[in-house]
Amino acid sequence: MFCPTGRNENEFPKGFVSYENFKKIFNKIKPYAKCIFLYNWGEPFLNRDLLRIVSLCASNGISTYLDSNLSVREFNRKEVDLIVRSGLTSLKACIDGCTQATYEKYRVGGNFNRAFGNLKNLQQWKKRIGVQTPNIQWKFLVNAYNEHELLDAVRLAAKVQDIDDPSLTVKRFRTSMTRLRNTFKR
Repeated sequence: MFCPTGRNENEFPKGFVSYENFKKIFNKIKPYAKCIFLYNWGEPFLNRDLLRIVSLCASNGISTYLDSNLSVREFNRKEVDLIVRSGLTSLKACIDGCTQATYEKYRVGGNFNRAFGNLKNLQQWKKRIGVQTPNIQWKFLVNAYNEHELLDAVRLAAKVQDIDDPSLTVKRFRTSMTRLRNTFKR
């Protein structure tokens, strides 16, 4: 996937932190850490060591937070189970649209049905096995491509009772308040 807001000009080297390198860093910060945010500058689920990293944090009483587009691949049952049982504290699903046409304008190369399906499967499995975490939320970044779907997103979230926070996390991104107000007047 490609995020159109990024100009691919950051000076950070590209790649993933390995479990071994994370563990070296983790052992140094462990006495001081209360929570770790495992996202930014990329999709967390592309890192094959992600769930081992989450489990390491959880086994040491440290909360972990992820934001993901959930569109990398369709999670199979085993992956869904591993994610839910990993000890992850919070997962925000960044799904910025209610249709494929709108979603792919911002999440270029993304798949709305896959992302929303993964979101629902994770929450349903969590509910089925009776665990409290991860807390699962739908994060909807309002932008010029999707602001006309904001009410649809609110309605869709209200219908999907399996999401922990059906109210959405709505973030305004490069849109005017006038356009947002006009969306709510419909």
